[in-house]
Amino acid sequence: MYRQNERGAILIIVVLFIMIIAGFSAALMHVGVTQGHATELSVARQSAFDIAEAGTSAATAELFKDYDGADNDGDGLVDEGRDSLDQDGDGVADDPDEFEGTGTLGCAGWSTGSDDTGGLVPGRFSSGSRLGNGDARPNLDEPNAAGVPFAGGRLLTWVHFHGNDGADNDGDGAVDEVDERGFGTLFSEGETQGTVVALQTVVNLFPPTAGGPPGSPQSPIFGMGAFGDQSTTLDSNAIVDSYKSSLGSYSSQATNRFRGNPFALANGDVGSNSTVGLRSNAVVHGDASVPSGGSVSTAGNSSIQGTTTTNATRQSMPVVVMPPVASAAPTSFAVGSNGSATISSGNYHYSSFLADSNSTVTINGPATLVIDDFRADSNTAMRINSSGGPVTIIGTGRFDLNSNASLSPNNANAKDLAVILTGDNIANPSLVVAIDSNSGLVGRVYAPNARLTVNSNAGVTGQVIAKQVHLDSNGAIHFDEDLLTQPFPNVAPPGGKPSHFPTTGWEQLR
Repeated sequence: MYRQNERGAILIIVVLFIMIIAGFSAALMHVGVTQGHATELSVARQSAFDIAEAGTSAATAELFKDYDGADNDGDGLVDEGRDSLDQDGDGVADDPDEFEGTGTLGCAGWSTGSDDTGGLVPGRFSSGSRLGNGDARPNLDEPNAAGVPFAGGRLLTWVHFHGNDGADNDGDGAVDEVDERGFGTLFSEGETQGTVVALQTVVNLFPPTAGGPPGSPQSPIFGMGAFGDQSTTLDSNAIVDSYKSSLGSYSSQATNRFRGNPFALANGDVGSNSTVGLRSNAVVHGDASVPSGGSVSTAGNSSIQGTTTTNATRQSMPVVVMPPVASAAPTSFAVGSNGSATISSGNYHYSSFLADSNSTVTINGPATLVIDDFRADSNTAMRINSSGGPVTIIGTGRFDLNSNASLSPNNANAKDLAVILTGDNIANPSLVVAIDSNSGLVGRVYAPNARLTVNSNAGVTGQVIAKQVHLDSNGAIHFDEDLLTQPFPNVAPPGGKPSHFPTTGWEQLR
């Protein structure tokens, strides 16, 4: 009897031991399965992240591949992002939020389409889901958003452009202002085994050269009122200050006083890769900067009201990209004394351009004029009608805006006129490149090979960038701060492409 009881107890112990072993095995199996699932999810999530990141890189490269000095979209003009054409057919020249590029975004050759806020998205996803901020944004969770196969998963990339759409694209609680335009938000989603990772990257659509701050056009020098590669000099009583064209005319903002003389705002920065010099009573209402080895000098009661920097980054002068019309056979243009003429929208190459004294010439934008020899005689009025788009004048030789002459958009907005001068009057002193006494120009002037003189009592409302900048006595440059986010047409960084893709912000959404 005792042995039978003993055998029964042993049997119970064996059963319990087997049950314990089985429990441990089940627990270990559960842990293994859980860890396996976790590993699979981690691998899937990393794979999805890699796909989304690859989509961001590919789409960014697609967006900026047009900055190579070529006409990739076949519109007859060097690609600029904003090339003064109405490519989307809305009746006005394209704004930054209508950036065309090559007509493709992201990967797999998607064609562009507009969402309900004016942004561009891949065409077949133009009716994406509406999120809280009103943007139409497709995503990989939607049945119609199949994406494209990529690296064992799926990829969906699209972009929304900030611009003049009456929206608060940057989330600051107010409708976008001028300095918030020219940017886009690039969205990219990757999916692997049902796991989705979404990234968003803010990009600057007007890429800078190396060292360019976000929001600058092509180079920091275009954020100054005056920059002379070799020298920037101001003679007696010359002035550089700033204003904002979006707030009205310069004269309406010149309500401040310094030593009894009026000025508007104090962001009229000047700079040089060598020397900045001010003579008696000249005033810079802004900063002055030169790199190490350069010099900044003030003499005879002259004054720099902002900060003086003598270790700034040396800046390269962007190269001029000539439009295709420069290769066309040239014609000549002339209007006689007291006469008038109108130039229609389009692209022109003139071997000579003469506006005789007291004449009036109207140029309707959008237009690009390549002029080998330009002369506007005394009291000539050169009027830019920019209601249809901006105007670019590229002078390859003499450029003489004679005394009491004017060259200005009808709306007095500097962004609507760019004057690019490629002549070299330093190597050839007989070549005239000047804005003569008592004359006025409203616009942006870029003369990378020339000494550009703003003669006595003459003024530029916009900006002047040249190899050498000289303001004669009582000369003035009033920098338009609204140019800070406007691209300068027909120029490119040395080498023709941006040195990096200008992403200005990055965030993982999920």
